[in-house]
Amino acid sequence: MKNGASTSRFKVECKHPNQFKHTPASVAARDPGAEIQKPDGIPLELSTTHHDSNCTRCYKLKKKCSRNYPSCDYCRRSNTPCEYIDRRKRRLRFEEVPVMSVNGDGAGPTRALSGLEGEGRNPILIASLVNHDEAETFRNIELPSSQGSSSTAGSFSAAGASSGGSFSAAPSFAGPSAAGPSSTAAGPSRTHSRMAPASMTRLKPSLSVSRNVISSSVVDRNSNSLHDEFLAVRPIADVSLPSAFVHTYFANYEWKYPFVSRHTFFKKLENLSFQNETLVGLDVYLVMAIGCIIYDANFNSQHYASYFSDSFVESIVDMISYDIKSEDDIHKAHLLILLSIYAINIGNTNLIWNIVGFLDRLIVFMSDFTGKGEACMRKRCFWTIFNLDKELSLVLGKPSQFIPTRIIKLTTDFAETLNPGESEKSAAFMTHSVMLHKLQDVMISYKLGLEPVDKEVLTKYSAEMEVWRVGISSLIHTEYAESSLLQNFIGLVNLDYYYLLIELDQLSSTESFQFTLQFLSNSFSLLLSDVSDKKESGGTSIYSLFWFLKFFKVVDYSVESLLRMLAAGENKNDLTTRLNDFNGNVQLEINLLKFLLNSKSRPQRFVGKLELYLSKLKTLNQKIVSFNPLVGKEKDIETLAKNIAELFERE
Repeated sequence: MKNGASTSRFKVECKHPNQFKHTPASVAARDPGAEIQKPDGIPLELSTTHHDSNCTRCYKLKKKCSRNYPSCDYCRRSNTPCEYIDRRKRRLRFEEVPVMSVNGDGAGPTRALSGLEGEGRNPILIASLVNHDEAETFRNIELPSSQGSSSTAGSFSAAGASSGGSFSAAPSFAGPSAAGPSSTAAGPSRTHSRMAPASMTRLKPSLSVSRNVISSSVVDRNSNSLHDEFLAVRPIADVSLPSAFVHTYFANYEWKYPFVSRHTFFKKLENLSFQNETLVGLDVYLVMAIGCIIYDANFNSQHYASYFSDSFVESIVDMISYDIKSEDDIHKAHLLILLSIYAINIGNTNLIWNIVGFLDRLIVFMSDFTGKGEACMRKRCFWTIFNLDKELSLVLGKPSQFIPTRIIKLTTDFAETLNPGESEKSAAFMTHSVMLHKLQDVMISYKLGLEPVDKEVLTKYSAEMEVWRVGISSLIHTEYAESSLLQNFIGLVNLDYYYLLIELDQLSSTESFQFTLQFLSNSFSLLLSDVSDKKESGGTSIYSLFWFLKFFKVVDYSVESLLRMLAAGENKNDLTTRLNDFNGNVQLEINLLKFLLNSKSRPQRFVGKLELYLSKLKTLNQKIVSFNPLVGKEKDIETLAKNIAELFERE
């Protein structure tokens, strides 16, 4: 029966080949007409009132199950849904998706992807296969109260805080039952590592967003509502940390990605205590995890590994069903946006590229372009995806996947979208955030040759940038005059402003190393800012995918400018001055790279590239220091340019 509690109970000697050919109790339970044939000599307590396997909940929590129909004793006492599935001869199938092939006579589907014959096979999500530790127990887990729902799905997802597991809904043979608040069990929690087995790790592609999208368009997963899915946060002894994580998230993204309301979100935390392992909704888990990553970067702490898990976050990719058809499914888009922000903070380019690509297509699918209606995703979600797409496209040098800006009818006035507790200034911040990303969108068009570029166009663009910088700086000084984060916000504005000027400089006939100097100086200021008094309000961080990609591009642009300068044949005095300015920036870049490599907060995936750039810049610095333009000949300048070009040749 493949159940540990039952197989060890009986030792049966098989004397006759047909002795154990009998109808399982699980079949009889589902088919009253079936007859249970009891083998001689074996006490069989199972009948039409019992199931031959533990219920889903007891199986996941490794509890002894009474196996009663319709609800076992444990589920009945805890007032939770009880479901049974047949595990006797079931083999694990990793993301099995039926292939709709047509045979010669035009019949329907014939085989499944795994090669197993049969119809009606339900796909198994990766997230449901994480728990394999037979000795694991879950205790002291606080369940959030379920309000506003008359019925819920039979099982929930829970990533054990100290255990490393996550639970997901399993196919059910029993009908849904009314959900109620779950009771908590007493006793200490045992710590185990319950990650996916090696065989599953090999078969599971890394965060297969695209594959899941295709899968959900072929097969209806019949997944439970994501509102009924939970992940567990490990116990947090410091009661101030949970709110600090959330404050940190909103300090960085409240008006840049305004799809989450601060006031509404903090309402969700009011009744949660994190002294014990606590089950929280997927959105709460993601916001706290993102905030914790930034908090650790600010205060040089290591809280993330203690309370959260990358595996739990990644399992959300498998939990989401990508069949978003209307605004009723907007919460799924919100989770995907949070996953994108998570990818930004861990430096995962592939994850954010795939998710933003799906969200862009979702915008196209849900928007009306005929002028006959105003169908569109909710405004704040729409412009959040717009902002994500434009900055990602700019730093990667790729065409935007979003709707062409010129056909967007939705306004950037957020006054009517304000939630209770949000000030009118919040709407102005959101508007200026969209203004910045529209400037980035125009720059993408210039860089890719989609729009004509001349002196007049660049002058106009520069003026629009200045309007944005003055407007957002004025808002920040007004709203955060007494805040310890004032200089951080101004520094972030300067980073965006000077980076766009550097991009603009590449299109202009005149170039200046001053923009690079300002970008590097503001980056250093943000990295070295005193954060000792900012734990209450959270802090800002530039340890993100976007900043690192911008930094690498700034270094590349400066080298390209140097090569153009050497090829321009300037007089030796001017060349000497320009080389000194350039070498000053190189020294700053080297110091910045050393700081990042010594920092525990930088994403691990960038270490190799940081070391490579440091090595190249050190060599470049030595070449420039040893070269004297005043005594060098034309041939010496050509040789220097050739050596620098070879040093930074793309691999």
